[in-house]
Amino acid sequence: MDRSVIDKICLGGTILFNDTDIAPEPVKVRITGIKHYINSTSFKPVIELSNETPAPSILNTLRKIDTNEVVVDDRFNAGMAFAKRRFRDAEETSRMLQLAQFQTQTAMQFLAGDESLQFDFALDTSPQAQVVSLNLGWNSFAKQVQCAFEGETLAWLRHYTIAGKDRPIITTGTQREYKYWAIGNFTSAPLIDPDRSYYLYAKCSKLGGTGVFLLSENPIALEQAGGFWHFLVALVNTEYEGVRNVVSMYGFTEVLPGRITTDKIVSSNGNTYFDLQNNEIGGKINFIDGLISGEIGVGNAQGVNAGLSGTGSAGTDVRLWAGAAAANKNNAPFRVRHDGKMFATNAEIQGKVVATSGSFENIQFKNKIDISNLPQSTD
Repeated sequence: MDRSVIDKICLGGTILFNDTDIAPEPVKVRITGIKHYINSTSFKPVIELSNETPAPSILNTLRKIDTNEVVVDDRFNAGMAFAKRRFRDAEETSRMLQLAQFQTQTAMQFLAGDESLQFDFALDTSPQAQVVSLNLGWNSFAKQVQCAFEGETLAWLRHYTIAGKDRPIITTGTQREYKYWAIGNFTSAPLIDPDRSYYLYAKCSKLGGTGVFLLSENPIALEQAGGFWHFLVALVNTEYEGVRNVVSMYGFTEVLPGRITTDKIVSSNGNTYFDLQNNEIGGKINFIDGLISGEIGVGNAQGVNAGLSGTGSAGTDVRLWAGAAAANKNNAPFRVRHDGKMFATNAEIQGKVVATSGSFENIQFKNKIDISNLPQSTD
């Protein structure tokens, strides 16, 4: 063995361990033992290594803290810069884009949508009927477009602006006039040609009553077919890498200074969305910083049954609860108060429990209990 290597092998020293299956980067491992056989003619020691890497020095730790603070500060500053964008910045951006030969638009209102497409889907024909979500999707295995109502096989298309052919299309007054058509779930025939796009319509009788979903290669005007309305529900794009995008077209979006009115906001990759009409948020949301105030409830279709609360500042205010509605959180079977006091009607606890006071009633011990450290009675 080379003499320069021999001089570096000593108790307490380290070697650089490199194995990508165990650690992505080389790490230093401490030498805890060295064996050298006396009858060996060459220096071939047997080295014993620690199973732990050396702890970082206090200097490295301080440097790491400083680096983390820089990262946090950078994120905070970036967030502040984003929040402080003002109208002057938007105007400047518009001028810069125009100089770069891009078109921009400045207006007091932007309205996306068509008068004939102001409809949704409801559970029944009452004005207060609950809205039913229509799930539009593409089955890449079967090559089919699918339309399915959330938890239902049939719903009512409720139109807000169609009043009838012999009357104005927009109804006015305090009593709004709706039109209803019963319409069921839909699955298209297999779409074999990947280069064809399609229009998805709701074909509804002008006499009212029933309607059906219709997939067409060609656009159909609102009153093109005698005796029927054709309401555009969605567009089906051409197939790309086995996937067709199906995007809804009904409803509207209005953009006003300082306000946007819409039903759904969706990320470009489809992983995150805000369904404002159905009070639903989908996807993983990472809160970088800030405060969530008030109460956060979790539950199911029957309502809230657990949650977090930040309201109040008294020691008896409940901060965390489970097993009760928000209105009854002070009596929930499990709850934790602001002062740290916890209530649990049933618990299984494993591990070490440290209790400095209190009492036990009706306790059964299955194994031995050590009472050697209990205080002796003075009686």
